[in-house]
Amino acid sequence: MRSDVNLHANEDVIGMIRRRPMVELPRFLFAAAWVFTPFFFFFPLIALGPFGWFIFFLLFSTGCHYAARRYVMWSSSMLLITTDRVIDIDQLGLKKRHIAELPYDEIDAVHVRAPGLVGRLFRTGRVQVESRSMHSFDLEIMGVHRPESVRQLILDVQCLQYEVEAHDKIKSTS
Repeated sequence: MRSDVNLHANEDVIGMIRRRPMVELPRFLFAAAWVFTPFFFFFPLIALGPFGWFIFFLLFSTGCHYAARRYVMWSSSMLLITTDRVIDIDQLGLKKRHIAELPYDEIDAVHVRAPGLVGRLFRTGRVQVESRSMHSFDLEIMGVHRPESVRQLILDVQCLQYEVEAHDKIKSTS
């Protein structure tokens, strides 16, 4: 789990939902091709002398940077489902990230969309958590494996949260 997400006291992580690696596969293949392309042209580039070495290292280093950036963005972007709230972590670059959270009492609906034939074949889709307040924002993660089970998990934890709050209310009045 990310070190920049502070959990409340007695709050536990129930699920960490990431994009399916298969969804990122075209980008990862492009990054691999970009990294290995200079090696394919290694001898013709070396024949150019210092300029060829410069082109070789430029292509190789930018390919490595792109591959590292794509991996960090994939591995650090997630939807955390805790006992108190749903936290959306969007990694926007190597250093820039956006963190949004939504307590269960502010969740209005959880929507699932499976776009197209490919999404249905590979059981991937988009999960959107809609808030009750109009001025607030929605949480969203795309490319999730079995989005219906993620939706059901969020709704189950929300229901459990309501039961715990009701039990605590009854306990405090008696």
